[in-house]
Amino acid sequence: MGWLSGWQYRKAVTLSRSVGAVSDYQMKALIGESAGASGYDVHCEGHVLSSFNDLRFTKSDGTSLLEYWIESITGTTPNQLATVWIKFDYIGTGATTFYMYYGKSDASAYSNGDNTFLFFDHFGGTAIDENKWTINGTPIITVSGSIADIQSDHGATEGIFGKTGFSTSALRTRIKISTPYWCYGGFYSLTVSQYALYGILTSTTEGVESYNAGAETTPFSIDNALFALVDVLYLNNTSQEYIENGVSKAIHTTKKLTATDVAPRFYGWKGGVSNPRVYVDWVFIRQYLATEPSWGSWGEEEQPPPSEHISASISGGGSLLCFAIGFCLLFDYFKFGYLNNPYWTAEAAHVDKHLPCGYWFRQTPE
Repeated sequence: MGWLSGWQYRKAVTLSRSVGAVSDYQMKALIGESAGASGYDVHCEGHVLSSFNDLRFTKSDGTSLLEYWIESITGTTPNQLATVWIKFDYIGTGATTFYMYYGKSDASAYSNGDNTFLFFDHFGGTAIDENKWTINGTPIITVSGSIADIQSDHGATEGIFGKTGFSTSALRTRIKISTPYWCYGGFYSLTVSQYALYGILTSTTEGVESYNAGAETTPFSIDNALFALVDVLYLNNTSQEYIENGVSKAIHTTKKLTATDVAPRFYGWKGGVSNPRVYVDWVFIRQYLATEPSWGSWGEEEQPPPSEHISASISGGGSLLCFAIGFCLLFDYFKFGYLNNPYWTAEAAHVDKHLPCGYWFRQTPE
């Protein structure tokens, strides 16, 4: 079993899916900085950086990295909580083991939404990325501070449309509707008039709406002053569920999307209402199946095996016998000559080790 070089701690977890294997499936984990965090699935014993930059996830071999994206970090250090989405390469019907690593003080950020999801945008820069979106009509769009401000004067065909092909998937977005009149975010079919949208609806109705040869509407209150965390779960030809801030608001099974050219869509239509806008912080689309994979139990915190650390004195010359778990090595060296030995490298002593010479050795065979 390999160990990710340079990382001091890890925990194992298993995943499985009862009705068939899946590939490149995104799963959400709530990761605590320490046991003092609230609501975690697993915590890092206080050994993770407060930025969570040193988080890494690997396959069962312990070294092959998996992609992930940090959605948010809440709370106050040392008791923060990170919401993290990990793309698992393969989850079988039996328990598949994966590892979460942490504890590397000089680790750089690895979180990357584009590499993790089917579709992702955090609206960096000062304009809509037209490699990701098609701008229909002449909407008024401002991008600033990683937020897209979208407004239109000319009807429901305008706005921004992402790439198509999400026949079984889930859209998740952080969105704010400035006025409840034709301000939408969600899934839309580009070739037929079908949609599954959050926001809307008219000057007097708020909530969510599905359309397929007649609208199915579920009204509920939307706070225009606040961003909401919204999920639209879409199962092709089966159902659509709308979730706001973790609370299910509606499940539509009659007026549902059936087209296979489904795309993400956002727009705000003026339509006689003064200055309506939809604000989008970020959006992603992930795989979504009715029976999702299940988390197993997280293991105890582990540290690198002792065979990774071999100490020795550097004074004098001659033969040196080094012992490690399961093997011993005998080699000749001169004072400081070990620095040029192709099988060993010298590094600063580990803070947790007491070594008379101030060095520890890592085996690096060719």
